[in-house]
Order: sequence, then C-alpha cells, then structure tokens
Amino acid sequence: MTKAYVILGALVMAIYLVVPRTASDVLYVLVGLSCVAAIVVGVRVNRPLKRTPWLLLAAGQAAAVTGDILFATVGTDRRTPSAADIAFLVSYLLLAAGIGALIRDRRPRHDVPGLVDSAIVTIGFGLLLWVFVASPILENGEVPAIERAVDVAYPVCDILLLAMALRLMTVPGTRSASFRLMIGAIVPLIVADAVWAATATDAGALRQLDLLWIASYVLRGAAALHPTMAQLSSPTNVRVAPFTSRRLVALTCAVLIGPLLMVAQWAFGLRVEVWVVVLAASAVSLLVVWRMAYNIEEIRATVLQRDRLQADLCEQSSRDLLTGLSNGPHMRELIGAALRRSRTEGPPVSLLLVGLDDFTQVNDQFGHGVGDAALSEVGHRFQEEVRDSGSVGRMGGVQYVVLIDPGESERDAVALAGRLLAAVQRPIRVGGQRISATACVGVATSLDGGTDPDALLHQGGIALRRAHDAGRGQIELFGQALRSEIGELAKVEAALAAGMSNGDLEIWYRPVVAVRTEILDGYEAQIVWRHPSHGVQDPDSFLALAAASDLICQLDRWLLSRATGAMADLTAADPARFEDLTISVTISGRTLADPGMVDHVRAVLHSSGLEPHRLTIGVTEMVLVDVPNVALPLAALRRAGVFVCIEDFGTGRTPIAQLQHLPADALKIDRELLTSTHPGADDLLRLLVDAAHGCGLLVVADGVDGLDGLDSLRTLACDSALGMYAATPRPSDGLVATSPVDPKGRQLWIVPEDT
Repeated sequence: MTKAYVILGALVMAIYLVVPRTASDVLYVLVGLSCVAAIVVGVRVNRPLKRTPWLLLAAGQAAAVTGDILFATVGTDRRTPSAADIAFLVSYLLLAAGIGALIRDRRPRHDVPGLVDSAIVTIGFGLLLWVFVASPILENGEVPAIERAVDVAYPVCDILLLAMALRLMTVPGTRSASFRLMIGAIVPLIVADAVWAATATDAGALRQLDLLWIASYVLRGAAALHPTMAQLSSPTNVRVAPFTSRRLVALTCAVLIGPLLMVAQWAFGLRVEVWVVVLAASAVSLLVVWRMAYNIEEIRATVLQRDRLQADLCEQSSRDLLTGLSNGPHMRELIGAALRRSRTEGPPVSLLLVGLDDFTQVNDQFGHGVGDAALSEVGHRFQEEVRDSGSVGRMGGVQYVVLIDPGESERDAVALAGRLLAAVQRPIRVGGQRISATACVGVATSLDGGTDPDALLHQGGIALRRAHDAGRGQIELFGQALRSEIGELAKVEAALAAGMSNGDLEIWYRPVVAVRTEILDGYEAQIVWRHPSHGVQDPDSFLALAAASDLICQLDRWLLSRATGAMADLTAADPARFEDLTISVTISGRTLADPGMVDHVRAVLHSSGLEPHRLTIGVTEMVLVDVPNVALPLAALRRAGVFVCIEDFGTGRTPIAQLQHLPADALKIDRELLTSTHPGADDLLRLLVDAAHGCGLLVVADGVDGLDGLDSLRTLACDSALGMYAATPRPSDGLVATSPVDPKGRQLWIVPEDT
C-alpha cells in the first residue's frame, strides 16, 4: 500500500506542470486530501499505541488543504493576510503539535543530551532562516506592519517545525522507514516556504514550488501508511541516543553559523543584524556549556557507578556464595599477604584446614538444601570462634580454611583447632532437622619466608588427610616428622618413576586355583621393585606411598598393560595351556576415579588382543568407601566384559547387606579373617561366603597356607584360593609348578607367599 501510494504521488508530480492550471489546482488539492485519508487509514490499519499524534497530523494536513482550497478559489496577493494564511499557519501549529506528541510518546523520561543538541542545531540553522528570510521581511517598511507580521510568521513556523524535526531525530529509538519518511516530509516543506518567503515570486511561478509541497504531502501520507508507523509513537527502552559522527557534524555546523555570518558581513558586506547573531551565538554557547556540564556530570556518575560495580564485583568475586565467607582465591591472596608481612616482620604464619567428616551422608539423608544450610551454619560458627584473630574462608565442598594472625604459636593454633572441632560437634538445627557432624583439622605453619600460599595450603591438606585417616574429630600438625615423611615420599616417588623407565620394576604372578578341583584358574599380577640399593621390595612397602600421589595411576596403567600383554603372548605361544586362564590386576582408588580409566582398559585389551572376560580388575574394600559414586566405573567395567573383584573384604567397612548392591563378580576375603582365631570368626566367615553366593558372587580366599587351609575352604564352599598352597607342586595339576617362558623372553613367575 505504501509503495503504491508513493508511485501514484510521483505520477502526479510528473504531470503536474504540464496540465492546465485548473487541473493542476485540482490535483494539488486531491494530493492533500489523499494525505489526510492516508493518515486516517494508516491509524486504522496499523493501530499505533498512541493515536493522538497521528490525529493531530491529520488535522494539520486538513488545515493545509483548506488553505490550498481557499488560496486556489478566493485568490490573494502573497503579501496580504487572508483566510488562507490563517489556515496555513494553523496547519503548521497542528503539524508541530503532532510531531511534538510523537516526541513525547517516543522519548525516555530524561533525554537532556538530545534536547540540548536539537536546541543548538535549531538555533544555528534557525539563525539562517531569520537572517535571510525573516529579517528582510521585517525591514521592508513599505509593507504594513500587520502584513509583515503575517509574512514573518511563516519562517517562524518553519523554525518551529525544524526544531520539532531535529528533536525527533535526537530522540533514541529505531530509525524505521516511517521515521525516515516523516523527517523527509518536513525538509521539502521548509525549503519551499523559505524560497517562497525570501523571493518576490508571483502566483504563476508558484507552480514550481508546488512540487516540493506535493512531495511533502506524499511523504507524510506514506509515513502513516507504512507498517512501521506504530513504532514511531512507541516508547523506547534506550535512555540516550548514541553520539554519532553525523550529530557531531550537525552540531559543529550549527555552532559555526554565527561566526561565519559575521565573517560574511565583514568580507562581503552582507547586511546582518549583529544583535540577533550575538543573541543566537550566546544562546548556543550557553547550551554548549550546559551540554559539557551534563557530560562531565554523566562521566562523574559513570565513574562512580563503575567504581561501585568494581567494588561489588571484587566483593562478590572474593566471597563464597553459599556461606558468605571468603572464597579460595581470596584466601590465597590473604595468605600471600600474610606471608609477605612475615618475611619482613618475622612472626610465622599458621593456617588451619578444616574438613567435615563424611558429610555426604547428611546430603543423602536430608537433601542438598539442608546440607547447604548446615555448611553455612558451620562457617558462621567458625567466624564466631575466630573473631578478630584471623580470617575464615571456604575452599569449596566441605573444606574450610582459617588464617591465623601472625604472632600466634603452634600451640595457639592447635588450641583454636580444638575449639573449631567443638563448634562443629554442637548439634546443628536446620529446617526442623537436627544434624550431628564432626570434622578433622590439619595445621600448617610457615617456617621460612620462602613458603608460598599454595605450598602452605598443600601442607595443611596433607595434615588434614592424615587427620581423616586417623578417624573422626582428629587434629594433625604438619610438623617436622611429617615433613621428613613427605620428603622421603618424594624420594620414593622419584625413584619409582625412574624405575619404570630403567626397568627396575618387574611383575610377579601368584596363581589362583579352583578349590574344588585344584586346577589353575589364572594368575594375580603384582609389581615388584628391584631397588638399586635395597634389593627386592615387596609391593606393600612402596605402593602405599605411591597411592598418596598420582604416581599410583602410572603404576596401575603400567601393570595393566604389561600383565595383559604377557598373558596374551603366553596364550599365543601355547593356546592349549593358557587360553582358559585369567589375569587379575588390582588398581587403586585414584585410578578407578579417573574418568578415562574404562577407555584405557578397553584400549589395553584391544592392543594386547586379550579377551575382556579373561581380565579381572580388583579394587579393595577401602576404595568402595573412599571413591564417590564408585558403582559407576565398576558397572562400566562390567559392561565392557571385564570381571570385577572386591578385595580384602571383611574389614568391617562395608556391611554384608550391601553385597547385593555391589557391581562386582567376585569377592576376595581378607586373609586376616581367614586366619583369625577370634571366637565366632568361623561363623562370620561362613556367613560371609553364604551371603556372597546368595548375591551371585564368586568367593576367592587369600593367604592359603596348605592342605588344611584348602580343606577348610572346601567346607566353606569357597570357589578359588590364592596363596602359598597354590605354589606347591601337585600331581593333579602339574601346571602349578611350571614356569613357562613366552617367545619374547618374558617369564611367568610362580611366587610363594614368603618371597
């Protein structure tokens, strides 16, 4: 509809000058009436949020058409006031009111920059209209005063329309097609009026200027018909329009108009009313100063807001969202600052690392909401205990850190640790629930200025782990003994790492024999370390140390790869002898918790060619307690076709009732339970075997000493035996005493228990 209307208007403009005067007058009036109709139709079709601005524009256009009709029918001299003049001037006021209503509905509540900028440009370009149009009219003494007043009213109204258009342009919001058409309609109107008022054009020559007025009518009607007209009167969410390069150019030109007029008067003798230029330039200068003051205030407010936001962000970034305590990064900064002061002032820095015991049970029993509230309450209790003698933070999870002010002794730190434990042990009431909790504390103190925050936290973490290992509610000090132990551990780790690359690590295999038939089922692989200085080291002498670091994962992967490769090679060399045997590898909790563990097992099996069902992965009962969500990786191993065995079972950490929920295929009974002389041990052992069989688990007995032990295992209905007896030659199974050698030179060792 908009495009058709514009095309029709263009056709009228094309034929306007070639048709007779009467026909052109009719066309002129029809175009004006079509503009009124277009505005009314646009309001009905496009349904703007506010209709008043468009109705004012329609009324202004109707007044202009009335003036056109009066001018064409009654006729008048352009210097004589008439009814047509009144109609035209009323139309200007209504058009200005309509645009003003658009500005009111469109602009935000406070748009001082846009108001000032539009005022500066209006004064600048309005000065041109005054100097070249209005001023000559007023100075013409041959024309009566009333006529001059009417004639000068036209450029004054043009200045008013210019001001409204400029204000509309500076209001923030979408520059839609309707917006551009509306601004475009004002430009030819002002140009035509200025030319008409500034020249002595007769009525006959008026037809050339009619094209500009017709263009103004058509563009205004098209603005109302365009679908985006509803956006023109809709409020905007943008507070201030951006200061673009075009606005800068317009402001620069407006500011320079006054000085350029004075230069033109001096250089070319242009007649200029100096007082008008001075008043306009003064007004522009005041507005520029106002604009600068506003900008300075805005910058100051922005800087203050930025500073507040930075302070808030720093505060938020340094706080734990759950407890409101300092978070880990902020505590590291505080520890670093305390250590730097300690280097210059002397007193050592102590910190306490507090970890709650088995807090996952609270979440499982009461839910995470109650658990979070309990963690927050614990943090508040710690703050009350520490008060002004240090800083309290939450490192994440169920771990807190307390930085003690320099000058406190280790004895003071241990005393504070005791008070913190007592604070945790007080019943916690959250959401109607009564929660009991305990904690352990690791205490670390800097001994020299070279300690950094991470090192001190690491020492506290080691002490905390030792405290947890000792039981609930324990305090461990990272003292000289622990430092020496850690140093020794570091040496062992380095030596083990070197041993893997130097070939000092070997694999010894312990046979697993079926109890009922005494036939070899397979082998259990163990790492043996031939230390360059200390000789052969039993696995128990170094694996516990390696388990304290990620080195145990490297050892587990090394053992898994070598053991599966050896069994695959033996099977290839003598299928009849080895194709039914299995290989068992025990892995640590760290390795089991590794997200890539299952994929690594699959890769090892694929690389060696060993069938998955011939590999048994063993994990100790302790791993079931220490590794979160331990069932997931175990179930994934079973889905991969690998057998899973729970080893050292019977230490009391896992209830027998949990056997039915274990994602395992076999259970290896702890040797201490097998050899126990405690009253009731046999009944407990029988109960354990029956429970395992009832849950579909095979039972492997560890630490078999001889024939008597094997006979008792048959009585208990154990499935397999592992130990010294399996290394004793038996006529029924000659394979047990054999040490086969594969083509690649690997030797399968049959190792007695006392090796």
